[in-house]
Amino acid sequence: WFRRHPPVQHSVSTHRIGLVFEAQHGFVWSAERWDGVIRSIAQDRPLTTFVMLGKDDSPVTSSVRTILGTQGLPFEDQIGRTSMGGLLDVLRGLDGVITVDTGVRHVANLLALPTVVMRHSQSSNVEWGPYGRRESVLTHPEPCSPCGLASCKHDTIRCMESITSSDIVNAVRSIIPGGRG
Repeated sequence: WFRRHPPVQHSVSTHRIGLVFEAQHGFVWSAERWDGVIRSIAQDRPLTTFVMLGKDDSPVTSSVRTILGTQGLPFEDQIGRTSMGGLLDVLRGLDGVITVDTGVRHVANLLALPTVVMRHSQSSNVEWGPYGRRESVLTHPEPCSPCGLASCKHDTIRCMESITSSDIVNAVRSIIPGGRG
């Protein structure tokens, strides 16, 4: 289901940050919130190339692709284009990753790559909390968490929606080197 493509090299960019929008378990963060993160990071780090990672295209990835293009920000679209080996190659070329809780998080940690994780409160953060100093795990527990449910019983995934763009940007500033903020 993945096709191997070699990573694209950019000589202009000084920072490369991976973005993972969705996980297999269906917990996503809205494109509007990603927009706030992208704008803030681009302001802090003007020469940033955003690298879109993930298995499948979706409404969120399509919206973020449009946001990046409209703002004229450099980006690489690796959605659905990397095998596991290709993913390792791409991750090795990044300064950090911003991701929902997904397999990319675990691989990034194995590579000691600074990682900001948006995590649902379905299970305990003590059990799945940050792996070390190079990882920031963001979650906002709700009265119903940890719920242990495979899907949220609410209309929106409150524990994910409570994470703000500012939360993400502050975590990026604290663990991914190279910003002005």
